[in-house]
Amino acid sequence: MRAIEDESYMFSFRWMVHFGLFVLGLVILFCLRCYPVRVPGTNIDADIAYLLIVAIAGLAYAIVSGINKVDLRSAIACGQYKKAEVVLRQQIAGYKRQRSLDVYRIQNLIDLATICFVGGKVMDAERLCRDALDYAQASVRAQQAMLQGDEPTHEYGSRLICEAGLRTNILKISEASCLIGEILAHAGKYEDAQAIIATGLSALKPFEVYLHTITSQEEQPGGERTYREVPFEIALDFQKIDAYELREAYYSRKSKLLRLSARVHELAGERQKAQSNGTDARSAEWKWLEAAEGLVKEQANFPEMFLKVADCNITMERYESAIQALDKALDLAPSRECLYEILLKRADCLCRRGELDRALDDVEKVLKMVPDSTLALLSRAEINESRGMKDKALVDRQKAESLGVQRRYTELA
Repeated sequence: MRAIEDESYMFSFRWMVHFGLFVLGLVILFCLRCYPVRVPGTNIDADIAYLLIVAIAGLAYAIVSGINKVDLRSAIACGQYKKAEVVLRQQIAGYKRQRSLDVYRIQNLIDLATICFVGGKVMDAERLCRDALDYAQASVRAQQAMLQGDEPTHEYGSRLICEAGLRTNILKISEASCLIGEILAHAGKYEDAQAIIATGLSALKPFEVYLHTITSQEEQPGGERTYREVPFEIALDFQKIDAYELREAYYSRKSKLLRLSARVHELAGERQKAQSNGTDARSAEWKWLEAAEGLVKEQANFPEMFLKVADCNITMERYESAIQALDKALDLAPSRECLYEILLKRADCLCRRGELDRALDDVEKVLKMVPDSTLALLSRAEINESRGMKDKALVDRQKAESLGVQRRYTELA
């Protein structure tokens, strides 16, 4: 964590410099007001001129800051990893000074770990991801204690907020576990990888209990839904949770962990266990797809819902269905971040179906908007390799590596 400690120091130093300049400006203004003078050769008071200069300098600083500002989510979505890494380290340093267990800190640690991994910094990636796992587990324990105690969280609004944070942190445990499992499997530490995967699956147990309860309620005669308390360590408000959303979140994480477990067993030569986990993963994927399609029916105007359907179909290698979902998402005027993701995923699906020209069109659209998109460069390299253009593919791969992605780690990217 030395890099983050250094970034924390720089972050604090920058704020000290800004504060010092602000105080110095106030002192100069005070002196000019107490001892008024005029600008030589003009009728303008020096204090007025000073304020004009400060205003112009402030405006210029704001414009430059706006130009240099990085949209973090968009940068991650299109693979601008070097820019994203700088912003993430600054944000994590800020959280560290505040000693915050905020869910955004956990997500930033996971994102930074992913960027470090695809950049070949495997040890840093594992440390960051284990930090994210520790913070998520600490947050879960704290929120459990609040829900079980006699604090004001028993007020309805406070309780809902606490439960929502609790569910999010449980999902972050599974995401961090999955990434650590990927890193350990890459390093050949198969037993350690299976142990951390088991941690992620265990964290999802409360969702399994809740979903089983909802299913039982939906199967009641007459379709009438009643809500009751379920005795397990994490309370969930059944009346306010969208069942489809929770199903999608649960089965997507579970299927990814099971599929990773199957791959680790395969690498370790345990074919029977690999086959068993692969079957379980496939079953979870069908339930994931059912939940994602349910979300689309409930929220058909949101491109993110179609992206969830596409993600599941891509995982299941149902590329035609994924393309159809991505086409529908594209028709809904998605945000910039969402647009990059749609185009890159559709290009990947088209490439796998052999429609190389259409795939190249989508990739070129991304590169036109973001010339340093490593994900687009890697996609174009793959397309050019399929077309037999090895030299062009090599140029794109080398450029992607210069932008922070190592070739042997590009599968995760």
